[in-house]
Amino acid sequence: MSFSSVDFTSILIFSAVLILTLIYSKFRLLRISVLVIILFILFQPTFVLLEKKGKPNLAILIDNSKSMIFNQRLEKAKKFYRENLQLIQKYFEADFYQFSDKYTLIRKSDLAQVKADGNSTDILNTLNEIGANDKYDAIFIFSDGIDSFSQDIRKLKLKKPVITVCPKEEPIKDISIVEIKTSDFAFKNVPSEVTIVFYSIGFEGKEVNIYIKKGKEIVLSKKKILDGSYQEISFEITSAKVGTETYTAEIEPLLGETVTTNNRKNFAIETIREKIRILYICGQPSPEYYFLRYFLKSNPSIELVSFVILRNPEDIAVVPEEKLSLIPFPAREIFLKDLFDYDILILENFNYSRFYLTQDYLANVERFVREKGGGFLMIAGDNAFGKGAYFGTAIEKILPVIMDNPDEPFEEGLFTPVVVNKNHPLSFPDKDIYPLDGCQHLRPKPNTNVIAVHPTLKLEQKNAVVLACMEYGKGRTVALGTNTTWKWLLSPAYEGKSDLIYKNFWENIIYWLSSAERTKS
Repeated sequence: MSFSSVDFTSILIFSAVLILTLIYSKFRLLRISVLVIILFILFQPTFVLLEKKGKPNLAILIDNSKSMIFNQRLEKAKKFYRENLQLIQKYFEADFYQFSDKYTLIRKSDLAQVKADGNSTDILNTLNEIGANDKYDAIFIFSDGIDSFSQDIRKLKLKKPVITVCPKEEPIKDISIVEIKTSDFAFKNVPSEVTIVFYSIGFEGKEVNIYIKKGKEIVLSKKKILDGSYQEISFEITSAKVGTETYTAEIEPLLGETVTTNNRKNFAIETIREKIRILYICGQPSPEYYFLRYFLKSNPSIELVSFVILRNPEDIAVVPEEKLSLIPFPAREIFLKDLFDYDILILENFNYSRFYLTQDYLANVERFVREKGGGFLMIAGDNAFGKGAYFGTAIEKILPVIMDNPDEPFEEGLFTPVVVNKNHPLSFPDKDIYPLDGCQHLRPKPNTNVIAVHPTLKLEQKNAVVLACMEYGKGRTVALGTNTTWKWLLSPAYEGKSDLIYKNFWENIIYWLSSAERTKS
């Protein structure tokens, strides 16, 4: 109860008079009642009810977005609450929340399990939604302040205190691989450049080790002095293996680095065989040479050098030699000097004896296959195999067939080859294919792979060989007993059908001869 401000002495005098009056005026109830009323009017008494208030309610928000990993921001927040939890509970009723792009209520006992794994941070909406709860008198937020949505803080609708705390941080020290520049593919046994772009801060003047690893094995390493900015360093990787290989670029962490997970980055290089170098010699112009040459030229993984003989040495010229625009056939350079620079040698309808090539030239072809691992293909014709005088030469050794005799005819007429070895890489579908025209009289050698034969032509009770192959030394050889596969290209084209059989047939032969895997175009 409280009283109006009245002179205290006057009150005492008035009270004494009143008491004396009452003594002499016994039982004068009416007068007492009037006096009581006067007293209430005079003193104007009031009553005050006091309400006891509890501890303030506090919402404590902990940012658990991924940016809180840096400089151990989240760990600092958890340490702060761990050390001050009893003090907080003494003076506040506190609820704990973790938030990033969304928020969840967590128990105090789960604070240690909070992880910085949120993909983004929405500070404004989190404050508005939690602050809309009338239960809380204030909000305490522990965050690095990085808002993924960049919203205007003036849109905050709260009318209650928001206390923000940002962890104290030392200057950042970090090395980060930003980018790896490399080609999508490289050639086997050919160096391929890899450039690592990286950024550093806080380590100016320090030297770091930079590695290229394959698994745990260090393939290459270099040192670099850091200058606190973007830098590059290049390596040359050479792979002897065809296929896709995964490497890791890694910068060795330095003491005091804020984050080390960005010191490494994986990258992949697809290694393909270097371009298949083919030397193609044709004894005279033909449709087979024309279309096969065009097909090989159009393949980006093939490098082709070709010669077609337009005039044989014994042909009579009606004009002087010096006035002919034809270049002389460079037999010596091809067979003795440059042959080992190629992967495959193709001879089509070519009679070596007309160019006065000695046996040493042909012996070098045998060495090319046996020692270097080259591929050799002979294509039929009136000047091929036995008719090309190869009987008894070094070429006979490397071919998978027994040659025809020079006096045996070249079998004319249409025929459809029959595939007898369907599991070999050189196999091809023989159903509904267009017929070929003409076949050499070839017999199979023992222990060689016969792929296709003539359906009716018999030689010593065996069908004449159309396609056969074998491995010789380090290399491989193929004998093709016809020179009209171009019909598999043109005949379907006339009828608007697919020429895929021609493409696959020759790709299979080239890749098998070169021991190369198929590669992307």
